[in-house]
Amino acid sequence: MLAIQAGDHIGVSFAANTSFAVATAFFTHHALDAGGQVIVFPGELTSDSTEQLNAGNLRLRQASRTGQLSFGDSRAVQLATGRFDPGHLHEIYAAAIIQALDAGYTGLWVSVDMSWARPGIAEPQALTRFEAESHPLFRARTLTAICQYDTRIFPPDVARDACAAHPASLRAATMRCRYRDRTLLLSGDTDLTNRIAFETIIGTVADGDTIDLTGMAFLDASAAASLARAAHANPRLRLVVDPGQRDLLTLAGVPPAQLTVV
Repeated sequence: MLAIQAGDHIGVSFAANTSFAVATAFFTHHALDAGGQVIVFPGELTSDSTEQLNAGNLRLRQASRTGQLSFGDSRAVQLATGRFDPGHLHEIYAAAIIQALDAGYTGLWVSVDMSWARPGIAEPQALTRFEAESHPLFRARTLTAICQYDTRIFPPDVARDACAAHPASLRAATMRCRYRDRTLLLSGDTDLTNRIAFETIIGTVADGDTIDLTGMAFLDASAAASLARAAHANPRLRLVVDPGQRDLLTLAGVPPAQLTVV
């Protein structure tokens, strides 16, 4: 299972209440290790997770007593405007990060049952786009989130695409983004399970910026094609690569002049 780091944006699917509780407990322990504040948003089917998380786990019970671990209501937070509202969601998360930092925590960690955004409330393509375009919130590594999609509520294709809009997964491909001035440093790996996230992040890189790919353990053909499109759209984009990545990206159509081999 993924060793979660601050700044990860994780997408997972589940089909049992116990799976939500186990993933949330795993996530929460990483948060407590990192000195973060944790908010859990259960869904209607996972509303018993408060008891499941605290039962038999002294550390989580203590965190609940001190307020480091708390439970929220998506109807009063994510759906406070009465509808799926991406602008509102970005605002509330940005404000909650500031509150967590002001309270002395290293950041905000959120585990959320995404059933509040079920079909009929959020149009699937809009939900996937919201997840993919949330990456600026994670840039400072003061927000860490695990978005959990209940396949008893979300059709398999909707859950799959929503999870693919997240750079990280507990058990599948995980990519991490770090920024240094105008350089995007990528590490990890990419495949179909985080394809939408990769394409979205690459699509935000400006002409004249640099993408350092040397930390990537694996790039699939779809990722290589996305990088080729970005290179052609941004003639001054520079890609820092290792020799194997150079060969792959040259085959994918990246102009050799835009590749710097280290």
